[in-house]
Amino acid sequence: MRKLRFRCRPLVRGVAKGEALVSSQPFGFWGEVDPYTGYVIDVHHEWYGKNIAGKVLVFPKGRGSTGSGGILVQAFTCGKAPIAIVNIETDFIILSGPLFIAEFYGKYIPVVDKPEKDPIKVISTGDIVLVDGDRGIVEVIKKG
Repeated sequence: MRKLRFRCRPLVRGVAKGEALVSSQPFGFWGEVDPYTGYVIDVHHEWYGKNIAGKVLVFPKGRGSTGSGGILVQAFTCGKAPIAIVNIETDFIILSGPLFIAEFYGKYIPVVDKPEKDPIKVISTGDIVLVDGDRGIVEVIKKG
């Protein structure tokens, strides 16, 4: 078992540990995720057909509409949201959902960005990742 640890900028507090889903493509939730099932429905995204529920999402940055936050909140209320987000650069499109969830539900989907290491190069889909949004730390247990 190989472990890796690096620092990031903490944006939304909380700690979560789970399986990573990694993409080199920007990602948004509006028009890309069915919030009732958690499945990615955008046929142009490499995650098409994958389920984000309970996953640590690792992708470079957000894209799309400011409605993405609402879709993430809906996915959360349906039990189909990711448990954490790791970005290279987070924007408000991505940040709005976890902030709304924290404010209105008192639950946390930790979000971190500006990592010391490129998470897309060092984390693989299926790795187990701990995201500590309180301390700004990501720990990776490599699969295999």
